[in-house]
Amino acid sequence: MAENPSSETPRPGSVILIVDDDEGLQHLIGGSLRREGHTIATAGSGREALQWLGTHSADLLLVDLKLADIQGPELVARLLEVGRAIPFITITGQGDERVAVEMMKQGALDYLVKDVRFLEMLPTVVRRALDQLGRDTKLAAAEAALEREHTFTAAILETVGALVVVLDVSGRIVRFNRECEQVTGFRAEEVMGHVFWERLVPAEEVPAVRRVFDHLVALRIPSQHENPWLTRDGAQRLISWSNTVLLATDGSVQYVIGTGIDLTERKALEKEILEISDREQRRIGHDLHDSLGQQLTALELLSQALVGKLKTAAPALVEPSREICRQIQYTIRTTRLLSHGLSPVPLGDDGLMTALGELAAGSDSLGETRCEFQCVGNILVPDATVASHLYRIAQEAVNNSLKHGRATQIRITLRDDPDQYIVAVDDNGRGLGIPLSPQAGMGLRIMRYRARLIGAELDLESGPSKGVRITCKLPKRK
Repeated sequence: MAENPSSETPRPGSVILIVDDDEGLQHLIGGSLRREGHTIATAGSGREALQWLGTHSADLLLVDLKLADIQGPELVARLLEVGRAIPFITITGQGDERVAVEMMKQGALDYLVKDVRFLEMLPTVVRRALDQLGRDTKLAAAEAALEREHTFTAAILETVGALVVVLDVSGRIVRFNRECEQVTGFRAEEVMGHVFWERLVPAEEVPAVRRVFDHLVALRIPSQHENPWLTRDGAQRLISWSNTVLLATDGSVQYVIGTGIDLTERKALEKEILEISDREQRRIGHDLHDSLGQQLTALELLSQALVGKLKTAAPALVEPSREICRQIQYTIRTTRLLSHGLSPVPLGDDGLMTALGELAAGSDSLGETRCEFQCVGNILVPDATVASHLYRIAQEAVNNSLKHGRATQIRITLRDDPDQYIVAVDDNGRGLGIPLSPQAGMGLRIMRYRARLIGAELDLESGPSKGVRITCKLPKRK
């Protein structure tokens, strides 16, 4: 071994091992590369090279193809066997270029021919090889980092307790996480490459889902919506989605990413709780009508009889007794309104129309606010549950107008359009230009919740001193 890099002060650059049995050529090569700032080690045979590499490392080998003991190709093969695959450049004599090309097929970065331009070409070839190694190292590091990131992301996607689906710009599924599999019963490989609304969305929901998807791709604005997904057995699961887009390097939309929460059980429980509440309200309403109402009616009859007797027995007490009668009558009317409000919608397809008319009449009878009901024709809503929710929405809107809006006029409208039912309540009150009171805000949330339960859309229009208009639009089932 002619030189050892550990015996001299390291220089900036790479460690290069020269393996050649010509000491003079070693000296010339080493001098040229040192001037380039590299640290040089030399070996006069293949065995010396293997011995040196057993305790040292090199960034690059310059290997003569024809060594006295071990041929260059065999030296490279032995290094591979022991896991020391070191980048190398082959050095060959004139006439051996074909062998050098074969060595490049086996991994050599380049080759040098021992001719008159050998020392002239040496720095350029080495520099080019080291630059390539630098690029390869950076690329390998970037690929390793990307793989780590991919593994990390995949682990999150597979363990997060939410549905995660990734779509291309055509709506085809490119990622379908484990939660999606568990909710739908489909394996990822069964749905990958399929357009998701053709495979997972009920036919009647496809137009609305397409509009959400197209709007998201076009405007690139994150959105939220709810829609049912089909399971393997044909059941529907209601999913609440939060959607966004992932852009390509050129700024175009590459993927649409949706994260969803399965609301099916929660919605069913909320619906059951609301139904229990409605049943309890109806029971209380019946009790008011059948018990308290009858008792008040009997008390009114007694008070009227008392007035008749007082006309002769104590004329001075007649007028106070009549005032008692009037207060009892007012209490009876209030009790009937309360009873009707708690159990409002009669059975039958015209129950909603009848109940809204009575709501308007009852509110108008209070005397402080004019309330009218507008309905063209005989509008029938066959689903009693839907009719009850629509009534409750109108009732809450009227209550808000009376209690918080300070309205003097209220109009309730029921309309039957070709594709939807519309219930609207508008007033001339002070509007919503001021902050909502907690009670009014709660009422609006309850109205929105009831609308969502039946698949309706609730709109609110208002402005300072412009009144409030609340519109509930319910698509007809086809």
